[in-house]
Amino acid sequence: MAADIDIHELIARFNANERLRQSSHFSKSVYKDEPIMRTGRQMTSYLPDRYRQMRGISRWQERSPESRGHWLSEAELFYRQARFMEDFEDDCPYHGSFASYYPTYNDMSDRQLRGYFTWRAAVRRGEVAEAPKSFAYVYLYELINGIGTENPLDGYHKIRSFWESFRAFAP
Repeated sequence: MAADIDIHELIARFNANERLRQSSHFSKSVYKDEPIMRTGRQMTSYLPDRYRQMRGISRWQERSPESRGHWLSEAELFYRQARFMEDFEDDCPYHGSFASYYPTYNDMSDRQLRGYFTWRAAVRRGEVAEAPKSFAYVYLYELINGIGTENPLDGYHKIRSFWESFRAFAP
């Protein structure tokens, strides 16, 4: 039965086949040191560098050499991370749940973050779909902080438009 074949064995077979390796689909000049195929598990655990950089924004902020630094509040950290991710888009839908009382990026797993930025990209294109309510709150927090807006009036219009669409899912 085909389902009994181990995916790693199948990938090894493809990579070992000389005829396939010499075809234009497996060109050595294009795919020389990089695996061509990945398992589903490898793809679901993939995290673009932008997320690592965002998570690397430190809560501890240094001041001058003469004075000590300080810890950022959760709100300040969220704002700095949101500014960093303002124009970022992803393409990795998330169909799970996410619930947090005052949600921020820090409350999300890597998979939830990817799903949020995928969902947000669609919302910005005018495609408001059902999502965890906490995604909606994070999006609204961004708009309140001027993330993805041109000015306060544009932010208000985006909040109102989002409310009119999203209330179909969360009255």
